[in-house]
Parts: sequence; C-alpha cells; structure tokens
Amino acid sequence: MSDAHQEPPLISICIPTYNRAHFLPNLFRSLDEVRLICGEQVEFCISNNCSSDGTAELISEWTAKLKLRVITQSENIGSTRNTIEVSKLARGRWIQVVGDDDTLYSENYARIVDVLRIAEAETWVLSEVSVGKARGANLRGLKTGVSASYSFRWTLLRTGLSRYGFIGQHLIPAVHLSALHSVSPKAFVLWPHIGLFLRHIGQQGRVLVWRFSLVRQAGGGSGLFWRADDWAKLQLFCWVIIHHAKQGAGLVTLFYNSILIREMYGLVGLKVLLSWKLHEPASYNDRAIGVYWKACRGLGWMAVLAAPFFALVLFLRIVSLKVLNYSPFRTYIFEVRKRYTTEKDNLSKFDGMKREGDKVGAIS
Repeated sequence: MSDAHQEPPLISICIPTYNRAHFLPNLFRSLDEVRLICGEQVEFCISNNCSSDGTAELISEWTAKLKLRVITQSENIGSTRNTIEVSKLARGRWIQVVGDDDTLYSENYARIVDVLRIAEAETWVLSEVSVGKARGANLRGLKTGVSASYSFRWTLLRTGLSRYGFIGQHLIPAVHLSALHSVSPKAFVLWPHIGLFLRHIGQQGRVLVWRFSLVRQAGGGSGLFWRADDWAKLQLFCWVIIHHAKQGAGLVTLFYNSILIREMYGLVGLKVLLSWKLHEPASYNDRAIGVYWKACRGLGWMAVLAAPFFALVLFLRIVSLKVLNYSPFRTYIFEVRKRYTTEKDNLSKFDGMKREGDKVGAIS
C-alpha cells in the first residue's frame, strides 16, 4: 500500500545525527523494540548531517528493518537546521526529536500510543526525563493530566524553563511544524522545542503532563556543553527565542516578558552568570555587558525590572577575581575552580557548539 493510502502514524520519532556511529546501534535496537510493540503507529525519521564516520553505513544497514525515512545533508548545516530538516520527513500527528546518543523505553511507547489515540491534535505532551539509570523528577510539583495552555503559563513562571530543556521529553503537535519550517532558524537556535513550546503556551491548546519516561538520556548537557561560557550562550539563545516568540503576541507579550525576567533572576540564570565570570573571566569581561544589555533592552518598559540584574552584570565586570581570596567561601570556590579546570582538560573533545556549526561557537 502506498504512503498516500496509509493511515498516518501517531508519532514521528525524528533523529538528527552527526558522527555518532558508536552510539547509533544502541538507539536503533531500542527503535526496533518500539517497532515490534507499536507497529505502524510510530515511524522513524533520521537526518545524517554529513557525518564523516560510519554513520551512513549504519543507517543503510538498518533502513529496511526499521523502515527509516532518511535524508542525508551534503554539508554540515548545524544541529538546529538538521533538526528542522529531519522534521520535514515526519508524517505523524506528534513529533518527537530524539538525540542520537539516547535510547527509548519501548514499553512506555505502548502506553503513550493509547493516550494519543484519544487526545486532541493540539495537545502538547511533556514526559518525564531519565538520565542513565536514574529516573528523573523534572515534572515534580506539576499536576498530572491535561491543562489549558493559558493556565500552564503560571506553571512556567513558577518552575522556569530549565525543567523542559531536554528535547526528548516533548511530544510536539504536528500543527506547529509550519512555524518551525517557515520561521528563521535564528528564532529556534539550539532550542527549537522551547521556541515551539512557548508559542504553544501563548496560543489556544492543551498541555498533558505524563509522568512516564519515553527516552533515556545518555548524559546531561554538561557532557556536551561543558564550558561556562557555552552555558551562558545557551541561556542567551533561550532569551532570544523568548523575544522571537512574543512577536505579534498582543496581550500575551506580558507573559513572555515575565518569563524572561523570571529566567534572569532564577537560580539557574544567576548560577550561569556567576559561573561565567568565575571560570571564563576573559570571555566574560569581553562580552557580558554587550549581550546582556541587548537582552535587557528588548524588554521594553519592563526593562526597569531588569536593572538590578544588569547592575550585577556590571559589578562582576568591574570586580577582580582576586577579591575572592578574601571571601568566606574561598575554600569552596577554589575547589570549584580546580574541578572545572580538570573537566576543561578532560572534556575538551566534547564540543556541543561545534556540532551546531561554525557560525555558533563559544563566547570568546
């Protein structure tokens, strides 16, 4: 039967990949388990971002068995654009982007398929996050079940965005793909799921909090984005995405500005700022004032609420790290800096920014 006459799948699992031949066999085996349980309800799409290892051969080996929908890029287009391109292969009512080093909980896909069969097409699903053997608690404190998107705005203001950073925990309604495919990639850089999620929250729709894990994350983002200035740049990209999401949002603009203020003063935001100054002071002194000023200026009249935050940015730019030698926390700070230096030496081979492409690098 041709694709045109087949019932579309419920879920399209989309895998953007680049030079992960050593991880892909584990992922493909877990995809096969999902296939055996869910059949045609789940399809698999993959985009090879011009890999230089054995990725192409592995994809070819598994294509028939998994019925992979495959696209191969003629050059490295960066991780964000590769994610966008692989989503163009999807035919499902929901889209899930899975990392090329992750694996799946096949038994839970049978459960979510049953849920999605009766769910409204504009329902955004948030599943739990598992890292390695540890079952996460990213959704702790959230009400299980379905809520209206407008009511979930208050949840985002309470929890912040960091809980939703793992792309594999999102089942994205296919109705949002037109925005992903038509808007400039700059509106989604490194965080396409957050950009779409914010747009969903600003519109009419639903959010389903589902407390099972679908994806086992190979490791936290620290294994890929390990430099302090990388983490700062990730945070700033997220702020740019918030600015893009609020364009033309009308009264909902107040929500988007509020979530940006919340990201500034939240524990994660302040930790990233202080870590940047502590671990990469040359980079901080060179770039921080300019990039944070631009972010604050985009708040319009609410920029006055960001004044204390920007004052802290200025203070950290002026203060010398030598003053930390007189801090009551100097022993702890010394240990933290020592550990960071060791990680910097050991983890330099993992460079998440380079996976995004030459146009996105560490702040320096």
